[in-house]
Amino acid sequence: MASSNHDPDAPTVYRVEYTDAAKEEIERTYLWRSASTSPEAAARWAEELRARVDKLALFPYRNERAPEYLQSGGAVRRMLFGVYRVLYLVIKPEESNEPGVVRVLHVYHGARWTGESRDLDPPS
Repeated sequence: MASSNHDPDAPTVYRVEYTDAAKEEIERTYLWRSASTSPEAAARWAEELRARVDKLALFPYRNERAPEYLQSGGAVRRMLFGVYRVLYLVIKPEESNEPGVVRVLHVYHGARWTGESRDLDPPS
């Protein structure tokens, strides 16, 4: 009898992926922070952001649902990172043919959000 390597008590580890919009927003913020503070400070910010987002791989439901999307089903979650907001979706393994996914939709300064998105319909 073949034995299984899958431990049913092991936590599910989700894959973290970024939309093109999120990548662009991080890059713009990095460039702005680099010019307004220093390249080193901007690099630290980006590294800290990436480390916080990476923790979502183990704990994707640790953050609340984004209030601006509750009326449209509430699947979008938000993680606060200083004055920045990270919007993301959690795609469960049973909803696809692959491991679970944390899809980062947007990373933006809280004061700059316009409510518009290329990756997600805003709530009605």
